[in-house]
Amino acid sequence: MAKRKFSLSALVSNNKLVFFFALLVAIVLWVAVSPSGTRVISGIKVNIVTEGTPAGNSGFQVVSGQGQEVAVTISGEFSVLNGISASDIEIGYSLADVNAAREYSLKLTAKPVGRSDFTITAVTPDTIKVRFDQSASNTFIVQPQAKGAVAETGKVAEAAVMADSNQNTIRITGPKTDIDRIVTVQAVAEVNKTMSQTESFPAKIVLLDKDNQEIDQSLMELSFQDPQITVQISKTKTVKVVPTFEGIPGYYQENDIPYELNVSEITVIGTPETVDEMTEIALPAIDFNTLLNKKNVFNLEVNLPLGVRSSDNVTQVTVTVDLSRMRTDSWTVRRFEAANAPADKTITVVTSSRQVTLVGNRYSIWDISSDDITLVYDLQDINVSQGEHLVPARVRVDGYDNVWGVGEYDVQVRIE
Repeated sequence: MAKRKFSLSALVSNNKLVFFFALLVAIVLWVAVSPSGTRVISGIKVNIVTEGTPAGNSGFQVVSGQGQEVAVTISGEFSVLNGISASDIEIGYSLADVNAAREYSLKLTAKPVGRSDFTITAVTPDTIKVRFDQSASNTFIVQPQAKGAVAETGKVAEAAVMADSNQNTIRITGPKTDIDRIVTVQAVAEVNKTMSQTESFPAKIVLLDKDNQEIDQSLMELSFQDPQITVQISKTKTVKVVPTFEGIPGYYQENDIPYELNVSEITVIGTPETVDEMTEIALPAIDFNTLLNKKNVFNLEVNLPLGVRSSDNVTQVTVTVDLSRMRTDSWTVRRFEAANAPADKTITVVTSSRQVTLVGNRYSIWDISSDDITLVYDLQDINVSQGEHLVPARVRVDGYDNVWGVGEYDVQVRIE
């Protein structure tokens, strides 16, 4: 087959090819004659400033929506557009309507900064959502919660406490609307185990509103995060309450003292080791020197070992000693006797006599004579330097173990 020869006339006579060539030339000429166009600059951040505005003067700040990015379409000569950057463009907005704590839709505008050789034709998006609020702070009590904490049989898992007592309260700062919603602050630990001894667990802070719904705290600043809570494993036991006495007359050392308790036993709770060792709760001692011939009533504090408390919050027990069947009488005492006297000192009683009060069996008191009564003064805690001293004394009744002296007495002595 014979080869075709190239023919310029044939090429020129091809109408389609001529049209395409003419169009291409027209485009090139148009670009050369019209050196202008458009360009889109993306990633321009919107910085909302409230200072110096009515909103700012009212204390409103941007809570969320700061730093959103927009795209700006610009037009101008191609030689200019290629040199334009985000710093050459200023995004505008109006805060005139911002007068309450809520979310607003802000209409955006844009303009060139410091130059006029290009034109802004569009901002995309042209509206952004921004939340405004005032800043507020408040201090809340932290309520520790140990979820799923169970004590082994025979023991008690007590209510959780904060491991660090300095974290019993927490300071929270954030949008006032959110702060005002906070009703409860909890430190919640997922324990979910049977416990045999006291342990501490990591916890997280949870904020709850009045409906017990959790509040988002992402916009808030907390004075501490990630606390620990402690779950104490304790034991309970019911223990007998026992009154104690001092200065007991001989008769009552062998016979029951007529007393009544308003609480005869107390259920205690505390560390298992300490509770196991408790057999009774001894009340502070009642001195027979204070007991008169009547119903003597004493409200005594309950002193428990460290780490133990009353599960019923019993802090006092009333002891009533009924001696209303006894008799009282007054006597003049002229007999004195020293106790714990130093061997190298001479003791002389300056006091000639003292009036004392006796309480006891009525028949015994009738039989007593002054020779049966002695005031015993004790020098054990007295500075035994030379000179006169006023020293405490107690009544002793010889031969009658169901009679005792009441009241406070002293004797003046000379030490040489």
